[in-house]
Amino acid sequence: MVGVFLFCVYLVFFSLLISSYRPRPAQPWWLKVMTEMPHCTYYFGPFESNDEAELRRSGYIEDLEEEGAKIVTVSLWQGQPRTLTVTNE
Repeated sequence: MVGVFLFCVYLVFFSLLISSYRPRPAQPWWLKVMTEMPHCTYYFGPFESNDEAELRRSGYIEDLEEEGAKIVTVSLWQGQPRTLTVTNE
């Protein structure tokens, strides 16, 4: 009888433990582009995967270059930017 009681307590505890576990949602991917002239950091996205971001990378670079921006670095970044354009001047 005590064994059945302990088993029920175990089941309740285990079910509470499982129900409280919530996996953290994956952070979106962004292209982080730093430029000179103007001296800015741009975030393009969000993307569901780094592969999707890489596929769209060239389009964003071409657009910035057509506007006269000089690209310094392009990197992948995972998270949530506070703002999409940061002026570093």
